[in-house]
Amino acid sequence: MENLTSIEFLERVKSSQKEFNDIYMQYVDLSGHEIKDITIRNSKFFFVTMRNCTFRNVTFEGCEFFFASFNQSEFVRTKFINCKIEYSGLSESLFVDSEMRDVKLAWTGLVNSSTSDMKMINCTEFKVFRNVEDLSPADIEKGFADLQPMLQHLDFDMRQKVLKILETSSIRYNTNFSPDMMHDENKYDKKSGSYESRKTNYSMFDSLIDNAVAAYGTKPAYKTGKSVYEAKSEYKK
Repeated sequence: MENLTSIEFLERVKSSQKEFNDIYMQYVDLSGHEIKDITIRNSKFFFVTMRNCTFRNVTFEGCEFFFASFNQSEFVRTKFINCKIEYSGLSESLFVDSEMRDVKLAWTGLVNSSTSDMKMINCTEFKVFRNVEDLSPADIEKGFADLQPMLQHLDFDMRQKVLKILETSSIRYNTNFSPDMMHDENKYDKKSGSYESRKTNYSMFDSLIDNAVAAYGTKPAYKTGKSVYEAKSEYKK
């Protein structure tokens, strides 16, 4: 599997490469670009930010997305086929003549997205949020608890940065997160079920992707070593 930086990927797109197979991208930012007339197969995207993009005539087939943010993007004649999308954001986006087929979605936001012109065929969903009201305090607690074993596979530096991001977010959004919660889900404080509480929880959940990419952005792409999630069987290369 070929490890690509954002610059290398965009250069290939600009040079009119139409087919990408078995590429691997992690901790990169592709925000604000137009990506069109390409097919990407059997590839992996971890901690990748693709906000405010335009995808036109793009097909993702057999791809895996973990902590990928597509928020505020436009998808025109875009297909996701036999993909996995987890802990990712597709919120405030527009889908035109697009489809998801045989896609597994988990812990994914579609809040305030226009999806009436997107076909979803034979897809499975777990904790897919289409409205802020869908995200309860219990959901955000379970989301962080489920994340805990995955964070253990990050290198020490990155794990500490992510935990710091969560603590900083806790202060910013007036929640009661602490690192101990990553080891004992029973320590989560039960928040009220109000709209503002759920909006706060969703904002905290959504911001983690961008902050994690930014925190890791100082590391050269080719010095990140193996995939931090290869311990999960479904993410093995």
